[in-house]
Amino acid sequence: MVWHRRPAVFLLLLAVTLADNGVHIRSEYKQLVTSSTLQWVAGESGTLPPNSVVGAHEVLQVAGLEDEAATDTTREVVVCRASSDGMWVSGELRPEQKSCIVAFLGARKSYERYQVLENVDGGSRLAWVPWNKFNLVPTGAVACGEGVETFIARRKDESLTGDRFSHHIGQLDPKVGLGKISIVNKSGNVQEFSDGEVLVETEPVRYELTGLKFDLWRKRQSRKPRVLATSVLSNAGSTFPVNVDSVLAYDSKYSVYWGQGKAILKGLPTTVKFANGTLIDEVEWGIPQTQERQEVYRVEYKLEPGTAVNVTLRGNDTVSEMPYTGKLVSVYKDKHAEVRTIHGNRQEEAMLDVRPEFGPVYFITNNTLVPTTFISTTTTTTTTTTTTTTTEAPGTLPAQQQKKQKNLFDENSVHAVKPGDNHSMMSDDGGAHSLKNKQERGFTTAGSGALSSVTYLATGVLILFTYAEIARRIT
Repeated sequence: MVWHRRPAVFLLLLAVTLADNGVHIRSEYKQLVTSSTLQWVAGESGTLPPNSVVGAHEVLQVAGLEDEAATDTTREVVVCRASSDGMWVSGELRPEQKSCIVAFLGARKSYERYQVLENVDGGSRLAWVPWNKFNLVPTGAVACGEGVETFIARRKDESLTGDRFSHHIGQLDPKVGLGKISIVNKSGNVQEFSDGEVLVETEPVRYELTGLKFDLWRKRQSRKPRVLATSVLSNAGSTFPVNVDSVLAYDSKYSVYWGQGKAILKGLPTTVKFANGTLIDEVEWGIPQTQERQEVYRVEYKLEPGTAVNVTLRGNDTVSEMPYTGKLVSVYKDKHAEVRTIHGNRQEEAMLDVRPEFGPVYFITNNTLVPTTFISTTTTTTTTTTTTTTTEAPGTLPAQQQKKQKNLFDENSVHAVKPGDNHSMMSDDGGAHSLKNKQERGFTTAGSGALSSVTYLATGVLILFTYAEIARRIT
């Protein structure tokens, strides 16, 4: 049973630790808000995370040679905190020390398990701001924990000789008297002061993302086909071919998201530019910018009288993802700017590949298909909001042949008589075999009738001539 309980206890402690790693700062409305650029990182026995916040330096005197003076060397002291009786207390992690040293309830305490303050990716602008008991806690002051308003503070070391520290890191409790800073000096004694310095984070007022480089080789796309609109184009009221057009309306969604990234404030106004300064976009950082669009697409089709065609407008809901690298410029209220390189992933959702699909042309009266005697031609012109498609109907002829073509249609039959049909004499090539074939099929023409009369007359004359010659010889 004990073995089964240990994982549960471990997961509970892990959840509490993860829940407490957020750093809170004092807002201009006197409330604690979560920082986007700082975090508490767990450590033990002297371990440190990268970008640990340095709050002081240890100054060591190095003895010189006989003819050289002593020199000083410095080592970094970082900001840490430890949980004492369920309350977070800030202090310092000294070089070559294995524990976080804090002042709590007037006593020095040391903890080998602690948390170190980290400036994530160096994205935070930190400063030590002077404070005394006659001043309010400044906006942006970094709190020791959540719930209890105590803040990270430091006091200058008053040692004048020997190895010393530039400052000692402790905490400010503004509710004790008019406010009190508690630290542990180099001798290990707790001291309290009514003045000192408070750690303050200053947040930028806007961002600029510039110098973009996109990784086209790693671009990914997914497409989802969709029917956008349908319509029928018809030429019902005209006696000659006309270009019939229509405007198809459809709804689409456009969205762009530049990602969140580390140590970047969400919702801050951001301008996105190319390296040459050309503006690409204006967004609120970390929030997808979504637009519901209403667009139109114009189609056109050339139709003969009494015909119609169905048109379907199709498109692809396309989601694109493309990695990029750029320079993020953090601009502050005092015009100060800081630049760092970030890597992100731009996501875009848009309606692409919008195109019309035309069905076969048919007669309006009986819905039968129009014969496709001639090849149709299609021309498409696309603009940002309106698209035009022009198509000539199958079977369209030049103007001088339209009247002849019209007479070829048999209005009482589904079949339309075409030039070159076997039942039409327009396919005759005028040869002897052609005449023979026509006679065998039982066809009779005016020319063949005249030929038969001449043949009969010649035969009769030949018979009479033969009888006359026989009679002459007999006599």
